[in-house]
Amino acid sequence: MGLMWYVARTEPRAEFTATAELTRDGYDVFLPSINDPNPRPGHTKMPLFPGYIFLSRDPETEGWPSFRGVHRIAGWVKFGGEIPCLPDSDVAELMDRLDMIDQQGGLLNTFSA
Repeated sequence: MGLMWYVARTEPRAEFTATAELTRDGYDVFLPSINDPNPRPGHTKMPLFPGYIFLSRDPETEGWPSFRGVHRIAGWVKFGGEIPCLPDSDVAELMDRLDMIDQQGGLLNTFSA
């Protein structure tokens, strides 16, 4: 199967913490985020999908990860008991589009008239 992306649910408002902790433990993690239109000190980005992060895995060779409490993961996104995956090309396209939105001044400017 190879590397695919899977979506994990985080604990409430824990997307950035989960991403940092999982990355520190060697996981390949992507948190879709955009520039915050109302930034606060130390918070210039906001999650595009609050409560969700993407993890790249090959469950056939790597197995499913065992999350620790510090990872702040509530579980995998499942449909009908199955954990769906996304191909790398779809996640790469999302990354490219988010970069483009940020380069154009953020989400609010993208959708303004």
